[in-house]
Amino acid sequence: MRLKLAACLMMAGGLAACGNTPPPPPPMTAAEPAPAPAPMAMTPADGMYSGTVVSADDSRSRCRKLPATARAQVRNGMFMLQGLRGKVGPDGSVAAVGRRGTTMNGMFANGTLDVTTMARGCGYHYSLTHA
Repeated sequence: MRLKLAACLMMAGGLAACGNTPPPPPPMTAAEPAPAPAPMAMTPADGMYSGTVVSADDSRSRCRKLPATARAQVRNGMFMLQGLRGKVGPDGSVAAVGRRGTTMNGMFANGTLDVTTMARGCGYHYSLTHA
């Protein structure tokens, strides 16, 4: 009789243990998409850039005339144009401020540097391409 009772208790314990099983895992979902790659830097190629320069304010006769052509040098993310030195930003933007308050702002895009300088109220626009 004891044997029967022990067998019944073991079976009852086993059934109770079966009732406490954890639920099945959730169904598999699609993997998260990979993050988008970082935008490519727009820094220009090192070397010489040459092109045209025009007055941005034709109405000001007091502004000095510059030669119709100009050259800029780019090396290691830095540029130099008409004595102004500046850094090329990761988006291709360029900016510089000279000793006498001359400012330069522009952008490298598609192999061309388009920049405008302002000095003592006179503006000039440069359009330069990699030589």
